[in-house]
Amino acid sequence: MMNRLEVLRIEKLHVRGLFSIITSPIESFDVMRHQGQGSLGLATLMYFLFFASVVATRQWTGYIFNFSRVDQLNIFIMMALSLGLVALFIMANMAVCTLSDGEGSLSDVYVTTAYATLPIILLTPLIIILSNVLSQGESMYYALMNFVMYGWTGVLLFTGNMSAHQFGFKKTVFTTFLTIAGILIILFMMFLAFVLVSELYEFVRTLYNEIIFM
Repeated sequence: MMNRLEVLRIEKLHVRGLFSIITSPIESFDVMRHQGQGSLGLATLMYFLFFASVVATRQWTGYIFNFSRVDQLNIFIMMALSLGLVALFIMANMAVCTLSDGEGSLSDVYVTTAYATLPIILLTPLIIILSNVLSQGESMYYALMNFVMYGWTGVLLFTGNMSAHQFGFKKTVFTTFLTIAGILIILFMMFLAFVLVSELYEFVRTLYNEIIFM
């Protein structure tokens, strides 16, 4: 069994590998995949911090740039819009890339997707602070910071996916479009199922009322 020092050394290696993707994402993702430096525990923590960042953005962004009703926070809706979409991405990506002979496992995609949220986790506090001190005329700086944050996240998500499945650039672009299409199809099927269940419930309720009041 590993002693405590060995565990701490491994976790330190995982954290170092996480932050190395900032400067060299392609190389770092490849090292994590082939040398086992990705951590499921650290990835799960990243998802928690990502969700916290989404909630913090909604609640604490300055009123000039905030179009949400901060007094009407629904934590379940926030989970669906953040972690729910991440789960849909992972499922759709695994389905598409498995059919495209991708080599990545579910744990590989789980970890690389979590690590790709690092820019959001790191930059959200700074963007929230800026939103509370910038004026309407300085909104370009706020928009630029958001562009950098989400653009950086997109690059990490793309390179992580490419490394996880051992695809080339063109095939990663192709499977990314298919993944987006897969997410839309899943959302449509969920919406369709919701409508059908609602219609069935309404039919049963109407039938029950008619029987009761006959």
